[in-house]
Amino acid sequence: MKQFTFLARIMLMLCLGLAACGTADTPGTSSQTSPRPAPATDVAPTPSANTSIVPSTAAQPTNASAAPTLLSVKLSGGFCQYGQCWAVREIAEDGSYVAADGTGAQTSGTLDPALLAELKAQIAQADFAQIKAQPFTGTCPIAYDGQEATYTFHTAGGEETFSNCEVGIDSASPLFVAVEQALASMFPQ
Repeated sequence: MKQFTFLARIMLMLCLGLAACGTADTPGTSSQTSPRPAPATDVAPTPSANTSIVPSTAAQPTNASAAPTLLSVKLSGGFCQYGQCWAVREIAEDGSYVAADGTGAQTSGTLDPALLAELKAQIAQADFAQIKAQPFTGTCPIAYDGQEATYTFHTAGGEETFSNCEVGIDSASPLFVAVEQALASMFPQ
């Protein structure tokens, strides 16, 4: 019984001590609390579909062309020496392009007219509803230090945006063959 009483006293003191540490104000008193900073982590936040993957302080690609954008591809994920890896590729309707990445590098130029014509034709005849109906079922590449690609196609009917982590991309389809050929031509080997 003595041992039970001793343990009960300790529990009571702990409960009273914890209750006294609370932050709730009682009438006639005030408590001063300051927000604690969030703990630092080594994990970069995963971008959602509604957030930009490009840090706001990063150099954004600037297309000198006045032509509207035809295609944007944003790559994000993985870790690079400068932090989270990212890159942006934009192709305008007149074939001019610009590419930028997290290193600050920026490249611009003009697509070969045949590549541009094929890209425009494939975008015009693409069935985006059917493309988006194919769900991605694997593991998003950003889960293993790879990159997520978010595609924005500017069509006569408006923008069509989706990522390879949401939609099962058929890389053998004529649309994505044309996209990959256009993107590859920006960085000749």
